Amino acid sequence: MLLPELRTAENSAAYLLKKLEAVKQSNPSLSLLDVGAGSGSGTISVTLAKADPGGPALSPPTRRTRISLPFADGTFDVAHCHQVLCHLKAPSDALREMLRVTKPGGLVAVREGDLETECIWPETPCLLKFHDLAAGFMRLGGGSPKAGR
Repeated sequence: MLLPELRTAENSAAYLLKKLEAVKQSNPSLSLLDVGAGSGSGTISVTLAKADPGGPALSPPTRRTRISLPFADGTFDVAHCHQVLCHLKAPSDALREMLRVTKPGGLVAVREGDLETECIWPETPCLLKFHDLAAGFMRLGGGSPKAGR
């Protein structure tokens, strides 16, 4: 689990970068939505901005139970989120909303973790306590630490 300020598209969305480059070949005016990115100061949004000539559109932070994206149907070529669904009570609703704002034939890209199958090494008391705290924080907000399943 990386701290948000250490996450980049290269280490947290590498699976998406080659696909974005391929899409840009046929669609130089690619439009990208980074769901849950808030202000966009996170380093994933900053590095994804290289793929979108106008810069990615950003949706508000998602520390709530439901996402309602303020965009028209079929607005974006790509909708992306990273570690967002684990904080939501109804992650399938968020995925439907991402699909709604993605153009037909577009791409919805999601990366989530599963804290119940995650390996922690070294198993120090501090790391184990942090892991339990992170999972508890997700549950407290109505989310699930196993959203990546």
